[in-house]
Amino acid sequence: MTEGEIFANETYIINLFKEIKRQGVRDYIKYLENSDFFNAPASTRYHRDYPGGLAEHCLNLLEPLKLSNSRLKEKEQLPEDSLIIIALCHDVCKEGLYIGDYGGYRTLEGHPAK
Repeated sequence: MTEGEIFANETYIINLFKEIKRQGVRDYIKYLENSDFFNAPASTRYHRDYPGGLAEHCLNLLEPLKLSNSRLKEKEQLPEDSLIIIALCHDVCKEGLYIGDYGGYRTLEGHPAK
């Protein structure tokens, strides 16, 4: 991904979170901004194993999640803000996990990761 694409994803994700009116969201935005979430890969050798891949992977989950949600009975559907949180936070555990650069990411323990 280019730096411009990474920045565009970062801006889009932050704007999505700013629309959520839940306690702690502003602190979470600050956390993301101070982490490597927007620049990290989603994995070291499988899906989206390049800089910016983690944020891109999380964004790519949002639309299919919305579509699946829309197919549920109305009383079973989740609110939009819940869908955003689910999609964009489901892999936040990978923030800070990988070190290295394209083609050479490893876990902090030094092992190749998935």
